[in-house]
Order: sequence, then structure tokens, then C-alpha cells
Amino acid sequence: MSLLDGDRLPPTVSERIIVRLAGEVVHDEHVGDKDATFALLCVSKPVFALAALNFLLGRDDVSLDDPVRPFLPAAFGPRFDSVRIGDLLTHSSGITRDATPGRWSEARFQRWIAGSPVDPARGPTYSVMTGWYVLSLAMENASGLDRTAFARRFGVEPFGARLGFGPLASGEQPPLPVMNRETGDREPDLWWADAPEIMERAWPGSGFRGGAEDLMRIFGALATGGERDALPKPLRAAADLLERPAGDGLSTDGEGKHAFAFSHGALVGSQWLGQRPGREALGHDSGTGSFVLADPGRELAVVYLSNLVREPVESLLRRRRLVKRIYDRLENDQHENDQPGNGR
Repeated sequence: MSLLDGDRLPPTVSERIIVRLAGEVVHDEHVGDKDATFALLCVSKPVFALAALNFLLGRDDVSLDDPVRPFLPAAFGPRFDSVRIGDLLTHSSGITRDATPGRWSEARFQRWIAGSPVDPARGPTYSVMTGWYVLSLAMENASGLDRTAFARRFGVEPFGARLGFGPLASGEQPPLPVMNRETGDREPDLWWADAPEIMERAWPGSGFRGGAEDLMRIFGALATGGERDALPKPLRAAADLLERPAGDGLSTDGEGKHAFAFSHGALVGSQWLGQRPGREALGHDSGTGSFVLADPGRELAVVYLSNLVREPVESLLRRRRLVKRIYDRLENDQHENDQPGNGR
């Protein structure tokens, strides 16, 4: 089963897809550099969510239901009193401003968010960056760790993964540049994805980088019963919240289209996958079409990474085609195994 169309991709593009079932890799295909490091962009969100949930669910002095303002700088005034920590994870904070800060200084970005109106009655609105940044401020102040150390300790290292976050470590492979399919050049809207001065700031929710195998260490564990059961109790509880729907109608395109169910940090259900009911999973996708999913019911995990930007609709349809082929193949194999004379 071939899933990637390498013969139709520019030579600067690398892609890899890994499919893992019941703890075993059943498909591993790549185009370009097999071991490339990719800018994960919004695939970072469930990783940072895991870190925050793991920390919060392992403490008695701070929780998801606590107001976030006591953990924020003084510039975040009374208008933030209505925001709970958990609201930041479920896109329900009511903070109206959202943007990717690019080369903004930390101080400028913080002032800009602190001046945002907050509407506690506002419905869930997808946050590209703002909610995740405010969450990182709260986690830094609650844990005493900077966001880079926090993410690694609570969201990456427990899985034995080696995702990069923050400044490049000595000898670390930088992420591939994000490429535009039409021009064959770097994608101008995502110029910051691999810019060293931006990576150093470790913008949460979009700033992780890594390879497919390390990302699979995380999502494979979330999908596989024995591995998930072996996680420490707070991390098991975090995985449950990542899987459990918290609401519906979250649109990631800014136009109210393609709305999905969501949890504390992930997209969930069959609508996100574009599949019929019964094919449900948790995960996230990004501006390059990269996506991760974990389907604990089938013990299925998929990691697809690419450095090629596609149009949003093309990216969505590609994800749905890839996922459909994977589910169709698994169900066909199961049907054949269930036939008389096939070992039963």
C-alpha cells in the first residue's frame, strides 16, 4: 500500500508517514529525507496540552478549574478574572485577539494580549497562538520552569521522545524549510517556522520540531492499551482528557467551515477525520498538512509529516484520503482474517 505521491512532489520536499497498529509498525513510507526534522506547527498543540495536563493533574495546589489571572503578569488585569486555566486548553477563554507574533518581542506580544477584550460568553474560537501563550505563562509561574524545560519534562521526556523546543541544541538537526508548492520557494506565510530567532522563543502551540519516529513514541503510546496503562497516573488522566470531547463546532479555518469536536488540546471524532461515525480518533493537523492521530479503540496511531504547504482545502482533502485508505485497509484485513479457514 503506497500512500505518498513522491513522483509529483518538488525535489525540495520531504514527507514521511508511519502507521502503527497494536504496538507494531504496519506501514512506513517516505519521500526525500527519511530522518528529516520537521517544523510541527499546530501539531505542537496536543504535545503542549499533554505537558500542561500532566502537570496540573499531578498537583493539589493548582487545577484546570483555577482562574488563570493569579499566574499571569500584573498587566493582565481584571478582565481576565473570568478565564480559567482549562478554558485556554478548550479554546473557550473569550480572549479575542489572536496572531502569530513573528519577530515581535516577548514584551510586545504580552502587552498586546493583555490589552485584549475578553468575552466570557463567547463560544469556542480556535486559537492559533494567544491561548497557548497565556497557558505557557501560567505553567511557567506555577511550575517554576521556563516553557522549554516545562514542555520537555512533562510532555516529551515521559514518552522517551526527543522533540525539539526552544533554541537548537548542540548538534541538533534544524527543521526543514517550509516550501510552497506553486513557487518551489520557502512559504512566505510560514517564514517563521524554521527561523532560529523565532525558535528560540519557543512559542507554545506551534513551536515544536521533530521527526516522525519520535512523534510516534507519544501518539503510539496514547493509542496502545498496554503502553497507555503503563503511563504514570497523571499522564493517563491527561490522555483521557485529550480523547474526551469537550465541545463541538470548533473551526480551524477562521471562516466557520469544517467545524469539529474538540477536547482539552486536540481535535476529536469522525468529523475531523472526514470519516463515517465509528472511525474516530484524537489528534491535530498543521499548515503543511502534517497530522497525528491516535485511535485507542483500534490501537491505531498515524504520524504524517510534510514540509510542503498545500491550500487549506487540498490539505484537508488529502488528510481525509490518507485516513480513509488506512481505515479501509485495516477493516479489509480484519474482514479477511475473520473469514472461515483463516486461522479461526
